Amino acid sequence: MEAAGLSFFSGVSPGRDHWLNAGSGVSGAHYALIFSQTGARVEFVLSGSSGQKNKAMFDHLFTRKSAIESAFGAALNWRRMDDKKASINRVCRDIRRFTTKQTGHQ
Repeated sequence: MEAAGLSFFSGVSPGRDHWLNAGSGVSGAHYALIFSQTGARVEFVLSGSSGQKNKAMFDHLFTRKSAIESAFGAALNWRRMDDKKASINRVCRDIRRFTTKQTGHQ
């Protein structure tokens, strides 16, 4: 991430959990790195105190979906989640192939 000029997680220390959160500079929105045995994902989470504002921000971003995904370089999983207060944009990657091929462990 440093090579790409990103510093969101530079001040975040790892803990015992399987995720790391970092602020985005926008109130009620944060980035999350989440790891499992088989995958990793990056999420942009809209989780402010107002569900209505979260949905409005999500809808605003969704109108720019093509431009955002083009700038990102991949399709995102857009999750408005009408039954929840939060909304999430995320990208997931299977990391099993890296574990097996690069470390020899499964």
